[in-house]
Amino acid sequence: MITFLQAVNRTLIKLRESQCSGLAGATDYQILIANFVNEAKEEVEDAWDWNALQTRISVTSVAGDDTYSLTGGGEDFELYDAWNVSRNYRFPGPYNSDFVNEQTLLGGTSTAPCYFDFAGQDSNGDPIIRVSPTPSADGEVWYFYGYAKQGYLETNGSDDNTNIIVPWKPVVYGAYAKAVSERGEDGGIPFAEADMQFKNALADAIAKDSARYHKNTDWYPA
Repeated sequence: MITFLQAVNRTLIKLRESQCSGLAGATDYQILIANFVNEAKEEVEDAWDWNALQTRISVTSVAGDDTYSLTGGGEDFELYDAWNVSRNYRFPGPYNSDFVNEQTLLGGTSTAPCYFDFAGQDSNGDPIIRVSPTPSADGEVWYFYGYAKQGYLETNGSDDNTNIIVPWKPVVYGAYAKAVSERGEDGGIPFAEADMQFKNALADAIAKDSARYHKNTDWYPA
């Protein structure tokens, strides 16, 4: 694991450029590389359900309230399991909105939520869930398990020492390939070779993550 600034500097070294002591005082080109690191990080995050991005979001029921934010999930949150831990059962779903609308309008005898769907995003970009039936009591605890991406790392210096959560090597190689593409071949390796190095590094990282956590898949770089 390396920091955002370390990833930027490793990319700059590969480009035969001067390293940066901090992004707050960086040159325009160093900021461009920092943006490429962000873009490469997002591509790596999208490529696989990384174990390092797994998260559990806890929600506590409020009587009469049927909508809740999954705080910290972000706009790209990917859900894979949900539990009512107070009552020891798994939430089925998520269901489509028509089904949850039907259950809500028809009512029922249950006083605890049995179903949920996604109902947009809050002002922070976190997903909102809607549960049905509407809870009749405060204090029930629900766990939502999923994958939450790290998000954009600021280039103003505030995130210099923030660790990149996903494997760093494909992030650096991806940023380097983007830089080679942007400025053209200038005595270094061609873009096609840089891009293949990125894809190979990404494939290797996915294979290691899959083997470590027993996720079965076949993945090939395009």
